[in-house]
Amino acid sequence: MVFSRHLVRWAGPLRCAGCLLVLGAAVASAHAQASDSVYTLPGITVTATRRPVAMDRAPARIQRLDRPDLASAASLADVLLRRAGVFIRPYGNGLATLSMRGGTASQSLILLDGLPVSDPQLGQIDLSLLPLFFVDRVEVMHGAGSSLYGSEAISGAVQLQTAVPVEPLSVSFSGGYGPYGERQAGGTLAARQGRWSARVAGEFRGEDGDYPFWNPSLFPPREAPRAGADRRQHSLYAGLTRAIDTHRQTRIAVLATDAERGLPGPATTTPVGERQQDRQVRLWGTHEGAGWRLRATLQQSELRYLNPRLRIDDLGLSRTALLQAETFGAAGRLAWTAGLSGGAGRAEHPNLASAARRTQGAAFASGTIDAGRLQLYPALRLDAVSSGGDGRYAVNPGLGANLHLTPRAGIALKGRLARGFRAPTLNDRFWQPGGNPDLKPERSWTADAGVAWTPPEQAARLEITVFDQHVRDQIVWQPATSTVWSPQNVAQVRSRGIESSAGAQRRIGRWVVTTDARYTLTAAVDRSDPASASFGRQVRYVPRHQMKATVSALWQARAWNVSLETGAVRIGRRFVTADETQSLAPYAVADAGVTLGRQAAFGRIQLSARLDNAFDAAYESIKGYPMPPRRLHIALRVDLGS
Repeated sequence: MVFSRHLVRWAGPLRCAGCLLVLGAAVASAHAQASDSVYTLPGITVTATRRPVAMDRAPARIQRLDRPDLASAASLADVLLRRAGVFIRPYGNGLATLSMRGGTASQSLILLDGLPVSDPQLGQIDLSLLPLFFVDRVEVMHGAGSSLYGSEAISGAVQLQTAVPVEPLSVSFSGGYGPYGERQAGGTLAARQGRWSARVAGEFRGEDGDYPFWNPSLFPPREAPRAGADRRQHSLYAGLTRAIDTHRQTRIAVLATDAERGLPGPATTTPVGERQQDRQVRLWGTHEGAGWRLRATLQQSELRYLNPRLRIDDLGLSRTALLQAETFGAAGRLAWTAGLSGGAGRAEHPNLASAARRTQGAAFASGTIDAGRLQLYPALRLDAVSSGGDGRYAVNPGLGANLHLTPRAGIALKGRLARGFRAPTLNDRFWQPGGNPDLKPERSWTADAGVAWTPPEQAARLEITVFDQHVRDQIVWQPATSTVWSPQNVAQVRSRGIESSAGAQRRIGRWVVTTDARYTLTAAVDRSDPASASFGRQVRYVPRHQMKATVSALWQARAWNVSLETGAVRIGRRFVTADETQSLAPYAVADAGVTLGRQAAFGRIQLSARLDNAFDAAYESIKGYPMPPRRLHIALRVDLGS
């Protein structure tokens, strides 16, 4: 009843507000004049190709989130949930996974400085455990990326990019506080001297997670605090760069995270003290010269699961190594990149067979053909994956195009046709009991086409994309016996939809006002078995409609600045069952924030406040996992720079 009351009251107004933001962004861009335009679109992206390319020349839909967009986000899940045209599945204030174009969490690739970070045992990563305090920008590419990056990039790729310090010396400290035991503290030290630059950063986040929610399983039904949902996380990043000359440099970095959290389960059940500990160490490096590049990464992940009731204390350990060599160049109208990569991964767990290891190799090539207003982006990648003596191969071609119809008006047509694949995880093949060593890779074809309008003065941007994605041999865990589940290549899924975005920025007196709105329609249906009740039905937990919008305003005068921001997210109905007989109602949430900054002789001080779930909506993104109510966060940041 509480959920219904808030939804009826606020869903309609927020939906209308979001629609007005989309319209307002388009109108503002139509009337923007060069004299008062201050909007500067991020100019370069690397995720859509293996070489840097201007966003308005990219063949695929790309969204780039820069440092100001990431400032108030606690994790990658947090910023994608509020700002990106993708669907995030948060389990309350805990685990969060990504779904792009109706795909599963393991069908979207996460990259860190161009190298994958997913676990070979699980095939995915909890986005709530990926901090952003060391990240300079995030790039989101929609559509198949296996022709560029290999396994897992069936529905898209998300890349986290770090940056080299540019100031001789800078130091920053931050701290925050919120309700239900939330606290945060962090610091960064960055320096540059001659050819050397370095950055060290650390952060702590914790919360008790005992927020109230409406529990219908109690008698009588009443509001009760969430139990067993506490969490804490320590993260440390260090990076070192040496610039040898104009074309050569060496970078090495390490990221270590240590997290522990309670696993309360669905809110209608009584917690039994389940807990999970996650520890990851990622070491990666790049050595680049004139026309060539070497990349390498080593990664170790530990996951410990404890269940006092069942007397379980299981420790899973996985290790991954990857080496990649590239060569690149340009001749006339052709720019090209080619390379080889090889790696290995293994996992140890009480429920994994001793042969739980995987080796992989790949050869890839991609290029850019510049024909004036038309740019073509061919790509081809051959992947070989061997696991338990069983070798599988995947040939993934891709072709993208970008045609500038009217350069003066900034109108461009873009499109891609690409193949994708995902290799089975070590859990899929070797889990005991139930693992299936005969699994085939998931495979897909994706086609998308769109139109983008970016006026030459770059005061606005409008883009609309349609897509069609076919996935076959999708791996699904099914009951093999009354007590054992086993993965099988049984699912066929077709996803079609529309992705749209509009943004504009105008100066009004001393205020700079920025609007951004995104709407996504996703029809992801099961095409596996015509005799099944799920055939032709929407895939579970994939909303057909979602809308996100933000409006921000910045005022600056001498040493002071004030920033205001408000945003709204509306997520459509999600089906809980495969036959669409049960569903979760749509929900809408809004947030608002204010930041006051002061430039002083010693540096900069900044005080901010953010109100999440401003209208106190009661809702669930995943059935049984209530999301936190309205809450106010206060944060202080001090930057000391040279």
